[in-house]
Amino acid sequence: VPLSGSKSFAGEIVLNTIRYSIEKRPTKLKFKIYDTKGTSSGAIEATNKAVKDGVRVFIGPIFSDVTKVLKETFENKDLIFFSLSTDASNKSKKMIVTGQSPDDQIKCIAKNLVDKRINRILLIHHDDKYGDVVKNSLLNTKKNLNYMDQVELNFFKISKNQDLNQEIKILSKFEIRKEKLKSKIENINKSKVLSEEEKKERLKQFDRKLTLDVPFDSIIIASEGDKLLEILSHLAFYDINSNNTILYGTSIWEDSFKKDKIYENTFFVSNLKNEAFNFKKEYFEIFEKTPRTITFQLFDLIEIIKDFQDSELKLPEDKIYMGEFGNSFLKDGFLHRETVIKKIKNEKIINSSKCYLNVL
Repeated sequence: VPLSGSKSFAGEIVLNTIRYSIEKRPTKLKFKIYDTKGTSSGAIEATNKAVKDGVRVFIGPIFSDVTKVLKETFENKDLIFFSLSTDASNKSKKMIVTGQSPDDQIKCIAKNLVDKRINRILLIHHDDKYGDVVKNSLLNTKKNLNYMDQVELNFFKISKNQDLNQEIKILSKFEIRKEKLKSKIENINKSKVLSEEEKKERLKQFDRKLTLDVPFDSIIIASEGDKLLEILSHLAFYDINSNNTILYGTSIWEDSFKKDKIYENTFFVSNLKNEAFNFKKEYFEIFEKTPRTITFQLFDLIEIIKDFQDSELKLPEDKIYMGEFGNSFLKDGFLHRETVIKKIKNEKIINSSKCYLNVL
């Protein structure tokens, strides 16, 4: 893991999780830490040093680019890596990819939308690798999932130096929808068929409305943190919110602050089956930091590695691992995780539905 360099923050999360795991669940496993320095060359150097020290099983690397390099460099060696990356293209019998799967998560959202008979979906994503992965996952899901062939997909890319407010205004068709509402109200007022009482009754439904109709039935937002809040705020300003559109987030919402009222009645996918309040409290008391999603996943992964060691370095395929924070199973070098759709309601997070492992 990177203990130095620009990515050392990620290595610190892994180290803290291992320390906490050893404290809570003592083990015979011996952990040795090697610094990859956040680079591919550093990872190769660290792995070679570990091999000389007799290490054969590795937790890491964390990032997809380094995972790819180590897979290619050590594919003929008798080594097992439990990579924390999310890129399934790096999976093999010796490179077990254990990060969250955008494919599984998008598939879960799509199944949920199919059940709701949604016809128009917009994906808002960043102009980066994660954004591309999520977009491709949605396109692949459309090809392979029944009914999705009837769904209209739209994409909006977040990039640097764009006027996000203006572009979301155009995307929302705000002016057209505003004129549509105005026209509807005028038609009711001019009606010669309706009585005055009937007009008043019909006009009530438009009280406090800014526009009429919405351009999308559902919007999936693959963003996090301040940028996520900015996107939601712009959408709300142009009258697109959880009251008229089903809003979904990908799993990176998990680590974002979601107490703002703008999140009310929105949904997001997660691989965590509970909120782990006690874990979060104890972890913060020790490290003075809030645990990230990877913390919970690594905590469960260490238990899987214990099973791996106890079974003479054999990992059975299709075995469901019931973790403290999430359930998973290994298939073809990838650790699939059970996906939960969570809803934000009254500043609390509740489990709304679930995509079980046997249907992923």
